[in-house]
Formats: sequence, C-alpha cells, structure tokens
Amino acid sequence: GNDPQNTSIENGKKIVLNCSVQTHNPTMKIEWLKRIDGQQSFRPDALVFGSEQYEHIEQSHELQSQQYSNEILSKPLIFSSVSLKEAGQYICLIQNDKAVNYKKAFVNVFDSRKGKKNDI
Repeated sequence: GNDPQNTSIENGKKIVLNCSVQTHNPTMKIEWLKRIDGQQSFRPDALVFGSEQYEHIEQSHELQSQQYSNEILSKPLIFSSVSLKEAGQYICLIQNDKAVNYKKAFVNVFDSRKGKKNDI
C-alpha cells in the first residue's frame, strides 16, 4: 500500500513505513513526524495536529530521500534495528504549495525476551 500501516514489531527488527502519493507535481514535499508523548508543556519547535504535538524525525534515522517516478512521490521511513523508545505515533506529512495532507501510523515495539520470561 501507499499509506503507512499500523505495525507491531519485535525490538531490534527492521521496519519500513511507506508513504507515497500520486501527483503530477514533483515539487511536493514528504516529511516524517513523531508524536511527542508525555509532554505537558508546549514545545516551540513542535507541530500541532489536532491537540497533539509532533516533532520532526531526527536525521539519525535512515530517512530515505524523496523519490519521484511514474508520477508517484515516495519517502519511506526505515528503522534497520527498531528500539522500544521508537514506538509511538508517526505522521507522514505531504505538502504542496496549496495544501497539506497527512497519514498516521502507530508503531508498537515489543520485547520478545521479556515475553518469554513471563511464560516460565
């Protein structure tokens, strides 16, 4: 699919969140944001969607550069080894000079070792 999917993934595994849009306009921009959880006070650098605050994803993630071919603009977000702290709500933000559109995906990260311990 073109939209990012809600995903449940084991700690340390690779995950790819897809985001693409069909467009005749290659100047559109795709950005990835992550919800700021447990932040009561307003952060000046945050972007607000609804009543929730989001931050731009650090470049330390393997953020692919935007690709445009066959009128499809795409920019996947890749975690080669996802960590528990990377769980949360993500937004793929698609903007052109006229409008902004966004798609949400929730990433749940679980620790398989912890689960096995509980079974004993």
